[in-house]
Amino acid sequence: MATTKKPEPQRPGRTPATAQQPDGPQDIDTLKGRYDELREAQITAAANLKTAESQLAKLRAQAKATYGTDDLAALKAKLEEMTADNERKRNEYQSALDKIEADLGTIEEKYSQSTQAEGA
Repeated sequence: MATTKKPEPQRPGRTPATAQQPDGPQDIDTLKGRYDELREAQITAAANLKTAESQLAKLRAQAKATYGTDDLAALKAKLEEMTADNERKRNEYQSALDKIEADLGTIEEKYSQSTQAEGA
C-alpha cells in the first residue's frame, strides 16, 4: 500500500515556489535557487508597479482633460450628475414621442372621419 506524503502548510511570507522548502539548513544551490526565484518575483513586481503607475498617470491626465479633474470623488459626483441628466433627457424624449404619436392619432382620426363623410 502506497502512502501519500502530506504537503507542508505554507508559511507566511513564502512564495508558493519556495513554500515546500525544508525548515532546516539548505545547501548553497538551493539557497541560490530561492534567491533567483525571489529576485525574479521582485523584478516582475517592480515592472508591474511601473506599468500600473504609468497607466494611472495617463488615466488621470485623460480625466483632467475631459472632465476638468482627476479627483475620484469629483468624478463620481460628475458621473451621478451626467446619469441624472441623461435620465431627464430620456424622459423628455419619451414624452415628445408620446405627444407626436397622440397628435398623429388625432390627425388620422380626423382624416378618417372626413373621408367617411365625403364618401357618404
